[in-house]
Amino acid sequence: MPPSNIVEGPRVATWHCPSCRESVPRLLPNGSANRVTLPPERTMLPDDDIRAACERVQGLRAPEVCYACDQAFQELLGTLVRPPAEEGDARGEPGLNDTGVIGALVPLAERGTQLLIFNVIAGELRCTEIEYLT
Repeated sequence: MPPSNIVEGPRVATWHCPSCRESVPRLLPNGSANRVTLPPERTMLPDDDIRAACERVQGLRAPEVCYACDQAFQELLGTLVRPPAEEGDARGEPGLNDTGVIGALVPLAERGTQLLIFNVIAGELRCTEIEYLT
């Protein structure tokens, strides 16, 4: 009997990725498993303040995500984030003071993935926003 999160279809077995919360194929076209284990270094930037913020996120962690989500994590981690109405360049004024960085992605079982956005406030790195990856 397959595990409860695997759904046997007429042709392709699927499972629900906890990150994107989509029903995805159990196997990739090349026959490899469509599940990627997430060690901490693949989900957060190497910083003690970021690690502490991740530990404060409530919820059961998802140990695996689908291949597509893993690829998205690698693209998003470390990306600079500027408020939508902000003019200017993140490397200079204006924009430098309120430009954040995606410091961590926390995949939660049955709840999706939370993006933790950090800004420097009074010389310290702080988590200023938590958004769901949709």
